[in-house]
Amino acid sequence: MLKCIKHLKKSTKIYPPYGSKSNKEIYKFVINPSPPDYLTNETIVIDQNILKNIEKVYNEIIDHLQKAGATVCDNYSQNVTIAVAESRSSYLYLQAFRDGKVVASYRWLTNTILRIKNISPLSTVIDYPYPKGGIPVDGAKLFHLSAYRDTERYFLTVIGVRCGLIYSPMLTQKVTFFICPTTAAVNYTMALNFDVEVVNHVWLEESFRNWVLHKTSRQHYIVKEQQYQQVGETQLSPSITTEKNRNESSASPPVADVVIADY
Repeated sequence: MLKCIKHLKKSTKIYPPYGSKSNKEIYKFVINPSPPDYLTNETIVIDQNILKNIEKVYNEIIDHLQKAGATVCDNYSQNVTIAVAESRSSYLYLQAFRDGKVVASYRWLTNTILRIKNISPLSTVIDYPYPKGGIPVDGAKLFHLSAYRDTERYFLTVIGVRCGLIYSPMLTQKVTFFICPTTAAVNYTMALNFDVEVVNHVWLEESFRNWVLHKTSRQHYIVKEQQYQQVGETQLSPSITTEKNRNESSASPPVADVVIADY
C-alpha cells in the first residue's frame, strides 16, 4: 500500500513525461520489464483520455504494473485503490475523490514506474491531478527561469503557466518574476537591476499548490547562495483529499501544457 508522506523526500524524484524532449533528444522512457512487487494489493484504473497519450507504450506499462503486483482494471469500481485521473474536473477524479480513493495524475504513473516505488501522489505537486485552467491573474505577468534544466525546467514552466503566468524565454524589463535557485544563476544581477521580482521555485510550487500567487516577500522564497530545496519537493496537504476542492471553480479558461524543446 502507499507509504506515509513524511519519509519521502529522497524518493520523490521527478522524471520527464513520456515523449518529452531532453537536451534536444527524445527522452527514453525505459520501463523495467522485471520489477519487484512494489504495487502488491493495489487495484489501478487509468483515465481513458490518458490511455490515448500512452498508446505506444500501453502494453509495456500494463505489463510492468501487473508484474509489480497491481491489478489493472478497465472501469472504475469500489475495488479500485488508485485512480489515475486526467484532471480534477474529470469524471474519474470526481468519482474517486467522492469515494475517498487515492487519486493520482498521469505524471504519478510515469514517475512511479521509473522510481519503482509506490509513493503517495501527495508527496509532490506534480503527482496529483492538476486543475483545469490557470489561476486568475490581473493583466499579463511574465516569468523567466534561470539555472534550471531538463525535467526541472519543463515542470516549472508547466506549473508557471498553470499559475496564470506567461513564460518568457528571455529576461527583459517586461518580465514580472525572475525565478532561480541560487544567487549564482545567470542574469541574477541583471534581474535585480531591472527591478523585477526575484524568487526561488518554491514560490511557484506553493502558489500552484495553494492556487494563489503568494507575496514574494516570504523568507523561504528569497533567493540565497544555497538552494532552499530541490524542485518538485513541495508536498500537498492531506486535507485536499477530505475537503471540497475549490480550485476548479476559481480557474481561468483551460490552458495547454507548454512544450519546451530547447532546454
